[in-house]
Amino acid sequence: MKKLVVLAIVGLVVAPALASIEVVPSESSIFSAGQMGAPRGAGDEIYQDITAVSGYGSQSVGVWAFDDLELDWVAPPPPSSSGSVLDTVKFTIYHSSTDVAGSVLTGANVSVRFYIDDLVNPPNTATTPLIGGFTVDFPAGTLSLLPGWYTVVTVSSVGIDLVGKPLNIFAGMMYNSITGTAAANKVGEIIANPPTVGSSTDIFFKAPDPPGPPAGSWSWFGGSPAANFYWELTVPEPTSLVLMV
Repeated sequence: MKKLVVLAIVGLVVAPALASIEVVPSESSIFSAGQMGAPRGAGDEIYQDITAVSGYGSQSVGVWAFDDLELDWVAPPPPSSSGSVLDTVKFTIYHSSTDVAGSVLTGANVSVRFYIDDLVNPPNTATTPLIGGFTVDFPAGTLSLLPGWYTVVTVSSVGIDLVGKPLNIFAGMMYNSITGTAAANKVGEIIANPPTVGSSTDIFFKAPDPPGPPAGSWSWFGGSPAANFYWELTVPEPTSLVLMV
């Protein structure tokens, strides 16, 4: 990410339900296009920073941007519980307002990854391993974003196992490729602050693929706005067990 501009007006459109989703590290697991779009249903948010949009961060294709998240979760439920997996993830695709006037972002292939955060090291080290992730592909023609507009992507039934994982994690995204008219080539993601569920510090880690040492560096936006990106993570509501006496 190289530039931040505070938005006076933010354009919001709904992502079309025409994308394929691939979960990693199980590369053979493909979700249907119908799982894109509106939220799947009520669940328990363990992190939410989607309310107070404060700007955007520009992001080059092939570069990861990782936000540090502290989940609001007393403890992960046992493996037998329905609430033991990451179920729904929200993030943003943004077409930079500094791109060519009249250009349209028509497609994007985006990867999302989650790593353990040991509060010392960047993602993808011996003590900050991969938890899981997915890749979302919007083929050319499935997006229609003018400069300054963004879309919220909601991915449901993610199914990433959270049993035994800490409350502190990294959430990151990378544009693998983009398509557009009039040489559209400037993208990014939306910044929002403060989180309403969980917390995040005013810093992020950016790195080429694959992330982690020796490549990459910690960065921020000078404190205004805070370097917190638009993320929402939800787990299913666990089934209650009632003891009759």
